[in-house]
Amino acid sequence: MFGLDMLAIAGAGLLSLSASDLTCQKEAPPQITVRATTREVRHNFRLTKDQLQRQKIDTISPYDPHVETHVGGLMSGEIEISSDVKLAWKSYPALRQDCLWFDAVNVTFEINPLIYVARDYPKGSCEHDVILQHEYKHVAVDREIVKKYRGVMEQYLTQVLAQVPVYGPVKTTQTPRARQKLSQYIEAAIKKVTDSMYAERRNNQQAIDSLEEYERVAQACKK
Repeated sequence: MFGLDMLAIAGAGLLSLSASDLTCQKEAPPQITVRATTREVRHNFRLTKDQLQRQKIDTISPYDPHVETHVGGLMSGEIEISSDVKLAWKSYPALRQDCLWFDAVNVTFEINPLIYVARDYPKGSCEHDVILQHEYKHVAVDREIVKKYRGVMEQYLTQVLAQVPVYGPVKTTQTPRARQKLSQYIEAAIKKVTDSMYAERRNNQQAIDSLEEYERVAQACKK
């Protein structure tokens, strides 16, 4: 189960039926689409080491706080998540009741990486090439994580949506509220997966910035 517990259905009585002769029939399962895309890697070689030092850095330096260090390169760019949820419903005007279900759920992971290498290390220099190679390791981590969580997201959404094959009947006057509850339900499921992904991403990115890797980069051009 990828370390993810099944989502608790929000709101008491989400699956309960109203007192009515109407029984909502199970519709076709929703179409679930999860995509993972990576934009072309962009580069910025215009900033100095001092300017890079002032940039927001997500990983923690492996060196003791008293050791003076400088930033020669950075990889910037979050994994952006977008989603689109489509609901369908069938109305029974004579009964003033509706049945609702999920029609489609689309989720997209997008990586938009930007690599910085300090202009103190001109293009073509050993230092520039070694730092650039290191920053591409951070890009590779993001590519692997979205590849993994694309499958996790698809499987998890399939499971949680199976818990709500159809919702209702509800009074027509309560349909807007029902639609809101269903949207919140799926948003919570998406957030559960993405929170897990972001946590794993932080750990994997930190592993790239290990003391051994920093020492390797520092010594690579010393001959």
